[in-house]
Amino acid sequence: MEPTQLKSWQSRSTFFFTLLWATLGIGGIWRTGALAAEHGGGAFWLCYVIFLITVALPVLVAEAAVGRSGRASITESIGNLSLRSGDSSRWEVLGLLASSAALLALLSLLMIVGWVVPYAIDLFGGHFAGVSLLQAGEYYDALERNPSLRLYWSLAAIGMSGIALLFGVKRGLGSLAWVAVPSIITLSLLLLRHSFLVGDVQAAGAYLFQTRWDQFGLDSLIHALMQAVMTLLAGFGVAATYSAFASDHLPIGRALGAIAVFDMAFALLAALIIFPVLFAQALLPSMGPSLLFIAIPQAYGSSVEGDFMGGLLMLVVLLLLLGVIVGLAQVLVSVISHRTKLGQRAASAVCVILVALLVLGAYHIEWQGVRLNSWIVIALTDRLITTLLVPLILFGFCILVGWRAYRRGLLMALDRESRLFLVTWIFLLRYVVPLGCVGLLVLGWLVYQ
Repeated sequence: MEPTQLKSWQSRSTFFFTLLWATLGIGGIWRTGALAAEHGGGAFWLCYVIFLITVALPVLVAEAAVGRSGRASITESIGNLSLRSGDSSRWEVLGLLASSAALLALLSLLMIVGWVVPYAIDLFGGHFAGVSLLQAGEYYDALERNPSLRLYWSLAAIGMSGIALLFGVKRGLGSLAWVAVPSIITLSLLLLRHSFLVGDVQAAGAYLFQTRWDQFGLDSLIHALMQAVMTLLAGFGVAATYSAFASDHLPIGRALGAIAVFDMAFALLAALIIFPVLFAQALLPSMGPSLLFIAIPQAYGSSVEGDFMGGLLMLVVLLLLLGVIVGLAQVLVSVISHRTKLGQRAASAVCVILVALLVLGAYHIEWQGVRLNSWIVIALTDRLITTLLVPLILFGFCILVGWRAYRRGLLMALDRESRLFLVTWIFLLRYVVPLGCVGLLVLGWLVYQ
């Protein structure tokens, strides 16, 4: 795919909404708040914000600058940049590594969709009204034993995403983002109001934000780093892919800074939505699937208007998942288009068929004749991405952009930013981000939860 074939979004807001939709994710809902409470409350939040600004954001800016300067897929943009810098085209391997991580993440998210949709339907239908924690656990076990139902919704999600991809980035994904992001914000504010009306806000606030340095250690620091990186960089290659369509008049650095602020705010908002309701029902908060699919349905089912509000929460989760899914899928579509010279529609069809076949395979993974639990597959994939692929990708961008090629077209891609911004960005990319990469590679696998 030739770079000149890509046309820019004329609206700055469209780029902002589309990339924001792809970065919000569900980490803020089922992990950030629980990690903060477990690892020192306010101390964790402070480190999380620092790492978000000093580690995750500089790499996101580097990725976006590469995509904007190349106006192509992430692999082609990296290859063009390395050639312009007098370096080897083998740097395209970095783009392929990011695309591989995007594919693995996409498969995991599609499997999670298979859980979210049945819960949303049954919460809206009142099936969790007054259920006990034991009954909520039984529902969870029953759904685990029904892979056909979950597979149906996973395939439906990639099919719906494929329809959006057929319309392209500008008309398809950009238009969807204008609907999805305001919907997520509106529904979240409704959920926050409900949480403040029926929840124990005081207990939840103390649990989440009271600083407890005695609970904060080296593992807490690594968790804060890991969560900060995954907050902004869960959409591998999405920033580069979407930035290829960004207007030349868009101040990318400031736009990405605003996205980082929104992502931080959403993590706080999600914690304030969920934990007061849990404390009002005397439930001990957890994280991950047990939080989202056992504790939350039981707590909302026992609250005033809880079935409907719990259904809305699952709808928000579904919208968040779809944002990341379509973003990751577009990364793959762009790479397929570059490698095969197919157009957007043909490449989208190839991507959907490929991903659907891989999803089918993921649901039938066996070990010594026993089909693996879906959450084991998701957890292993997430661990591989978080503790190995992401640090390697980050380190690659530090070397390529920070040291080898940062002056070759990248400063032009960031020409609307101040000199102070550029100097700070390069310093962080060269010296601070690599330390974070080493921390994740060496210690991330030890503390991963």
